[in-house]
Amino acid sequence: MFGGLLTPARFSEAFLVLRAEHVGLSVTFIPIVMVVMSVTYSASAYPSGRLADKMSRCPILITGCLVLIIADVILAVAGDVGMVLVGVAI
Repeated sequence: MFGGLLTPARFSEAFLVLRAEHVGLSVTFIPIVMVVMSVTYSASAYPSGRLADKMSRCPILITGCLVLIIADVILAVAGDVGMVLVGVAI
């Protein structure tokens, strides 16, 4: 239930693309944002699933929320494309 309440805190892919464009990423390279997000998601899905099998849900949810906050702060203060990509990856 708590996880469902936090779902609106996650930025959509459209926001990530707009933020990258706002800091100067050319429209031609916008798919890079989606690639970075997809590669990071794919690389972390299996280890996260294994960890979820071994731990209780509460510490995993708290860790996920903290990581989400870190990514949101990075995206908010990003002044260049590299920082936006770091925020997207996190």
